[in-house]
Amino acid sequence: SPTGALIAKYFKRHTFNATEFDTPVGYPPVYFEMTPPRTKPTGGVPAAPVRIGLAVCFDSMYPDPVLPLLHDHNVSDFVFSHWWVDQYASMAATPWFTSLSRTLGINVVYAASVWEKIFPWGSGSGIVARGVPVNTTYRKEHLGVVTGNDILLTGDLESTVTAPLADALPRYTPPLVD
Repeated sequence: SPTGALIAKYFKRHTFNATEFDTPVGYPPVYFEMTPPRTKPTGGVPAAPVRIGLAVCFDSMYPDPVLPLLHDHNVSDFVFSHWWVDQYASMAATPWFTSLSRTLGINVVYAASVWEKIFPWGSGSGIVARGVPVNTTYRKEHLGVVTGNDILLTGDLESTVTAPLADALPRYTPPLVD
């Protein structure tokens, strides 16, 4: 929250080849609402609350939790934390989250957690407005470029309650669990 209070908790659904961990069952998709500060004159019209969906890393490659949040909860703004390995150009974090944003017509904030001494070759963080990067960073220490460890990205996003491209996708029905 703006005051630092915990307002939502999310349990990662999809691990990356870590079958020893149980996938949480029975947890609904998680989102929270907040009213953004106005940065543009609006003639005294108060800002509408924005719903922000939560997911972690590899969850972005599955229909659940993103599509249920879009279709069932009118969420069009998402925050993803991740620890992404950029081994393949086609699967680097920045292009992946940008394409997810563009394909679904959503706003995405993705934040990397990287420890350069163990994991120097990966990730990126960014803010993407419906497929258009607003602000991004990429760790380049493995290329001999030192960018620093602590970077704060900021950017302005316009939020809407519908994601038109996502509406064209089939609705996701979770599998039945015995």
